Amino acid sequence: GRLYMDSTSKKWKLSENGLGYVNIAHPTILLMFATQNIATAKVNPPAYVALANLNTTFFGFGCRHYVKMDNFTHARLIVYAADKAGQSGTTTVEIYNETNASSLVSLNFTDATLHARTAEADISLTGINALYARAKSSNTTDDPNMGDIILELE
Repeated sequence: GRLYMDSTSKKWKLSENGLGYVNIAHPTILLMFATQNIATAKVNPPAYVALANLNTTFFGFGCRHYVKMDNFTHARLIVYAADKAGQSGTTTVEIYNETNASSLVSLNFTDATLHARTAEADISLTGINALYARAKSSNTTDDPNMGDIILELE
């Protein structure tokens, strides 16, 4: 799925996945974490990237985002992903807060239906924090399909 502004409702939407609207209220920040390597970038990028052997230790995606966390009280993780058919592990995707060495928000999935998944958490942080997306599987040979990884902070 791809994030876009709906011209009629003036709300953010994710296409191709049936998630519906992502409510944007002030103050809100959206961070996108790329799951595609620049070396494999295309003119018309795919909706997801097929990962091979994700492994049981976390693998980072994209760059760190340095965010001033004052006044944010809620985090929403939106991940467009699925395990491939026949996979046996549980895939975990999280936004990791490198500043305090903890997970900001995370989600797990085991099914092969490619769609947007969400998880939410109440947060209470201050100052500038380094955040990045990462994922792992409970089975070293699982090959999940990973699309957009989005963090919404309110």
